[in-house]
Amino acid sequence: MRFGVFLRVVFVITVVSPMFLAAAAFGQVADGYSFTTLDYPGALSTSINGISGGTIVGTFAPGGPSRQGFTYDGTVFSSVAIPLANFTSVNGVSGTTLVGTYSASGAITATAAPKHGFILDGAGFITVDDPLMTLNSIGEGGNAAYGISGTRIVGDYTTDEEIHGFLYDGAAYAALDDPFAGTSGNGMGTYAHGISGNEIVGYYVDPNLEAHGFLYNGFSYITLDDPLGVGGTEALGISGSDVVGFYLDSANIEHGFIYDGSVFRTVDDPIARDTVISGIDGTIIVGTINHGQGFIAIDLPEPAGVTILCVWSAILLRGRNVKGVGSL
Repeated sequence: MRFGVFLRVVFVITVVSPMFLAAAAFGQVADGYSFTTLDYPGALSTSINGISGGTIVGTFAPGGPSRQGFTYDGTVFSSVAIPLANFTSVNGVSGTTLVGTYSASGAITATAAPKHGFILDGAGFITVDDPLMTLNSIGEGGNAAYGISGTRIVGDYTTDEEIHGFLYDGAAYAALDDPFAGTSGNGMGTYAHGISGNEIVGYYVDPNLEAHGFLYNGFSYITLDDPLGVGGTEALGISGSDVVGFYLDSANIEHGFIYDGSVFRTVDDPIARDTVISGIDGTIIVGTINHGQGFIAIDLPEPAGVTILCVWSAILLRGRNVKGVGSL
């Protein structure tokens, strides 16, 4: 059911574009990328979940037990809060359509209480709940929507203690289950996170409780294990032939990676202990460092400085002045 009437209540904070452009041009450089911190103003913590067409989406902690989603268009941050929800996370974006997860329980994480996926656009929001979803014995579980490409949405849902991925095309749900995923509970199963055209990425947890990235092309599942990821690999985003995510090393430190179809490339923010890359759009990657600070990074082909300025100029010129997706 779509709810088309809602109050346009948001907190809009304008960032001075020239200053941010300068920050991008002179950001910290590592692994061939220029990194710039990007945090929701005044937030206790920020997680960036995705990017598409110059729009960045994520989640921030405003204080207290709640979490809210946000969009950032290169100029303006806008908060996104599903009505009656204490937890809202915007996970993916395609054009002006957002997808994510919300919970009305008061929990501060998306996995600590019943949760629901959502689609949000100019007409309102729709709850996205796979009809096969069931909760566990203490009422935990639910649905999450993570990625969107056109009208196709991917995410996951629970059946008791197991996790299953799904693909939703606006009319029907199709299950996404990697054949190597475990089926005995304890978080085992398939997690679908990103989609680009007909290709879907995510990760599965096997019977040994180890995480492995995957790429699904509509016919078969291909395991994506970073060779340095002795503690596991998770694929979270895709753009064209490039897949991004993170892996855990032997010291349990998170490292970002980009996989171009043949080679894994480690990409870490130079100021961080832990780097998670969650989204990619052409030469731009986004993610979260140290479990609470957002970043945006730009690839640095030669000549580096000119490329940065051109890319950021294009983003800022494309930027939309978001007036309101927010609390109902």
